[in-house]
Amino acid sequence: MISIVMELAKGNSQLAAQFSAAVDEWRKFHESNLALSENPLSQKLGSEQFRHEGHFGGDRHLGKMSMPLATLAALYDEANGFADNRDYAIRIAKAFAKSSVSIEIKGIALTAAIVAFGLEEDPVLKEFVKHELRF
Repeated sequence: MISIVMELAKGNSQLAAQFSAAVDEWRKFHESNLALSENPLSQKLGSEQFRHEGHFGGDRHLGKMSMPLATLAALYDEANGFADNRDYAIRIAKAFAKSSVSIEIKGIALTAAIVAFGLEEDPVLKEFVKHELRF
């Protein structure tokens, strides 16, 4: 998450457009996969990593750090939160942890996204965050 913040602090004017395009793609992904359980979702997430990274102009690190954030942002609305998609958002966060995406994605990037979107109240995700943050 720090790398995203630092790019914004440096005035990276492309980052907002890149992130927005990625979120649009995740909305399409969610439309097709809302009914899936964690295991099939985790398999699909693994194959989405390179597509997601492609939105960030070859900066794989920014792609990795933004993937869980963009995935959850595509489900979230500031006025209503996740609304009817809360269970799916929790499922997708758990699927990330089981997926074949890079360790950076399913480590600190996923942890930051879980906390940013308030999903750590789920007992499994709470333990995941505690383990990742080691407290």
